[in-house]
Amino acid sequence: MNQNMRFLQSTDSDSIFQYERERLKKEVSEEDAIFLEWKASWRPESLEFYLPNGWCFGIFDVDEKLTAYFLAQPILFYHGHMQTLWVEHVAANTLEQKQKLIEVAYKTSKEKHLQKLLFKKDCVDVKDFSTYSFKESQGQYFELTTTKMDNP
Repeated sequence: MNQNMRFLQSTDSDSIFQYERERLKKEVSEEDAIFLEWKASWRPESLEFYLPNGWCFGIFDVDEKLTAYFLAQPILFYHGHMQTLWVEHVAANTLEQKQKLIEVAYKTSKEKHLQKLLFKKDCVDVKDFSTYSFKESQGQYFELTTTKMDNP
């Protein structure tokens, strides 16, 4: 399957809504989906913030249909680190796509000299990512060091 990964832009918000709404239809009732959408990371006001910042990536198929993505932003001075990439939400149709997204988040963090990569706990199942040394942080997050400064 031919796939294209790229930065997400504000113009991709409709693709994200469509993708997430299709996922919700498979998991919950229509009524529950409405309530879940109100507090979702991909609600309109969240996307208005995340997408223009240039830290979000998506995977698209040959027809330019979104098949996976993550929402992220850099945060400054988290636990004494100058810069950390906060990944708020990861969604993917397959584990392979999710692994590619995590790899891109990690490589982008290293390339941009960020010290940490921080994931909301429900974004990743660490057993699926054995190539990385995730550490649980405050019981709600997983963090991954992206520089040598913290590595033992």
